[in-house]
Amino acid sequence: MTANDRTLFYTALLSLLEVGFTPVRALRGVMPQAFRRVAAAMADDIERGATLTDAMRRQRCFSHMELALIHAGELAGNLPESCRQLVEYFDEQKALRAKMISGFMYPLFLYHFAGLVFTLLRYVGKADDCLQFLILWSIAPWAALLLWKLLAPVRHSMLVSGVVNLLPFFGGLQFQRECARFLLCFGRCQDAGMGMEASIDTSAGCCHSTLYQYDFRKIARKQSECRQPFSACAIGALPREMPDEVLTLLQTGEISGQLPMYAERSAKLLSGRASTKLLLLAKALPVVFYIFVAIQIAMRVIGFYAGYINSVNSLME
Repeated sequence: MTANDRTLFYTALLSLLEVGFTPVRALRGVMPQAFRRVAAAMADDIERGATLTDAMRRQRCFSHMELALIHAGELAGNLPESCRQLVEYFDEQKALRAKMISGFMYPLFLYHFAGLVFTLLRYVGKADDCLQFLILWSIAPWAALLLWKLLAPVRHSMLVSGVVNLLPFFGGLQFQRECARFLLCFGRCQDAGMGMEASIDTSAGCCHSTLYQYDFRKIARKQSECRQPFSACAIGALPREMPDEVLTLLQTGEISGQLPMYAERSAKLLSGRASTKLLLLAKALPVVFYIFVAIQIAMRVIGFYAGYINSVNSLME
């Protein structure tokens, strides 16, 4: 199920809940095609006595973040607000992905065009593996994409996350995205009246990286022992330091008694910065790719003419 499917699902659920439908009636209402069977099964589970969160958990197609936000909405008696936040989250993810894909479309076309040029040069050079080369060249980017998806558990492992954290650009990007997920859920959990330790522990599960899950849960243990504010416990407890602006927002929320609102503002701040970095990456990678392809073409053209000149010289001798 794509981000667009999830946006449509939560938009439909939000609209029906806002006009007074119960969760069961809302789930049996007009739902996007991808979620019709799931919604019907969830409605059946709720009629048997399950909560909406439990019904979603049984379907195994919802992320920990979705479950945590819906659970917080149920506790607070404000499911529409949780649905609205999920709509905004998936809308943002969908828009960001669309921008990144559009940025890679022309480089991908250039990649396949370069494959044709390289194949032609090999054919002129009387190589025997032209067709094999073209096939391998064509499927390479799609194989890399498939491998990227299959290796998601490895990418999110503590070891890989720790290595990524050491990289200036990618470490900062990982930190901002993980903290944004955590703070969004943390704000909703606090708004629902959950205790500080329970809020931190639940929100830690929203992080993709096991390293950040571990570090945030370490903050929960520290907070339960020393009873300090969350912002004070977070200092020095994460792989990278929280930006001063985020700490200021959290401290303001703790002092004013409006921590949920300021946590969500911090999440939006970090999410915006991460999106800016991803768009910058989407613009920079094509340029690097252009340079790589240009060098490859130049080397192969030079190699072709060098071979041709050597052949002519050998004939003249």
